[in-house]
Amino acid sequence: MPRQPPGSDRIPAPRNDEERLLLNLVWQEAAKEGWPTFRMIDLSLYQQGIDAVEMLAQLPPHLLVGWPDSRHHVPSPNSLLKLTAAGAAHCAETTDVIDTFVTLVRTLAHIEEHWPARSEQPVRLHSENAQAETGLLSRPELKELLRLGFILSREEPWCVYSNSLTNPFPFRAFAIPEGGSPEDVTPTVHWEDNVGLFGWELGVDRRIRAYRGLEDIGDYWSRRSRQLASAERLVPAPAAPPVRDLFTPWHLEQPSLAAHAALLVLWLSEKVGEDTLRYENPEQFTQEQQLSDARLQAVLAYAQQQETVEVLQTLRHSIVRLTITGVAAAEELLLARRTRRVRFDYLTSALVKAAMDTYPQCRLMVEDFLASGALCLYRDRLTQEEVLQAAEYLGEKGLAVLYRRDGRLQVLRLTGAGIECGLEGENEVSVREFMQNQPNINIGSVYGNTTIGDHNILKVTHGASPADFADFARRVLDAAHTVDLSEEQRSQLIDDAEQLANESASSVPTVSRMHQLVIHIRDALAQGATDAITQGLLDAAHHLI
Repeated sequence: MPRQPPGSDRIPAPRNDEERLLLNLVWQEAAKEGWPTFRMIDLSLYQQGIDAVEMLAQLPPHLLVGWPDSRHHVPSPNSLLKLTAAGAAHCAETTDVIDTFVTLVRTLAHIEEHWPARSEQPVRLHSENAQAETGLLSRPELKELLRLGFILSREEPWCVYSNSLTNPFPFRAFAIPEGGSPEDVTPTVHWEDNVGLFGWELGVDRRIRAYRGLEDIGDYWSRRSRQLASAERLVPAPAAPPVRDLFTPWHLEQPSLAAHAALLVLWLSEKVGEDTLRYENPEQFTQEQQLSDARLQAVLAYAQQQETVEVLQTLRHSIVRLTITGVAAAEELLLARRTRRVRFDYLTSALVKAAMDTYPQCRLMVEDFLASGALCLYRDRLTQEEVLQAAEYLGEKGLAVLYRRDGRLQVLRLTGAGIECGLEGENEVSVREFMQNQPNINIGSVYGNTTIGDHNILKVTHGASPADFADFARRVLDAAHTVDLSEEQRSQLIDDAEQLANESASSVPTVSRMHQLVIHIRDALAQGATDAITQGLLDAAHHLI
């Protein structure tokens, strides 16, 4: 068995013989004549019954430079395929090449460390000095090993420039013998300019410092991964699709384009599990959602625009996989599905929608609702207790009248305000949003006789007064400096409490405004709820809303 480069068990690796074949084909061409074109490799694989496009899509990352790549479904014929050091390490007879590459990287880090501080020249290494700088013993194949180490180094992130002082690869001339046919073409290979001689130069930046004292290719890849991960954290990730794109009764019954894209992300997350690099054929998703081909293409395009999936068009069909943004979106959606706010908002809106489906009676048999598919929040069953709590809320806020028999809720009938809420819901307005948009009504408390349009809202006797909001604002300001929050969160908390105090003290306080401020304060306090004072404030906020 050929000797493997030390540390090769700790770097990305091909998963099967076909992927190893791809890497070996690329390296064989690179070692002889330069990085091959996609057309060359595509034809070589095709003649062996292998689809190069599908293989590039399935190939683990970091073996081929720039692949897999979501921006190009199929490489252009003349685009070059280049191996990373990890990809080369898994090719046949590359142990000496990888050892030379590691030595070259370690040497470059040493040179950068001792480069004259006053020098205006960039840190660099010339091929003429490479043997002396690296300390490698002179042997006939050393020049070739350094050449191969050079072509691997020039693809690494710390290499800021590379220069071939003469052509480092053979020049291929093709000629048709006199009287021959195109099939008789034979290449004549020779070295351009100097027979077997060439020069090269590598320039590096401060990122090379991460590789001082490098041991082997496994050590190199570990440091490289940490370096790239650190750089990626400085780039803000694209925003995940908002929760409201999915968890509303309108979207789950007749999904919008955004909802279908979110459902695709969740479906992919379930299919691939922890293997997030795996591509899947969306045919099963298409069948589950009963999508037409045109609708599927629109969903894929939308998800791509959100950067949650990568789509690859093969010879037979489209295949998709999650991006890192898609993985984060799936986690956010699945987490949101279990939160009280999302479940409660979904159920209050679902009850109003179900009642509106019987228009003009607008009466809902609660038993029928409990047996319907509306109780499933993306494969998570809502409980009867949650339904009853949502119904009680609608009754309390004057959006519905509840009818009971023997103490059990039997029927929910929408009031005039509830019907208006249902009409707004056809524009995907939730009950929460409807309540917040009313000028004289608090989503959590109603006091006094208020109306929405021509519809009377039932008076709730336990509502909070402006004095209650003012007292709450004072308590928050007193405790603001002891709550376990970041300085940015603390500053926002104080600002909201001061606005609440000012609003409650005005001659005509706006209830909806005070309610919104209490919600902001409550959400901020929930992040630092570690003591009795904060818990007490959370309880007070709950009573206000």
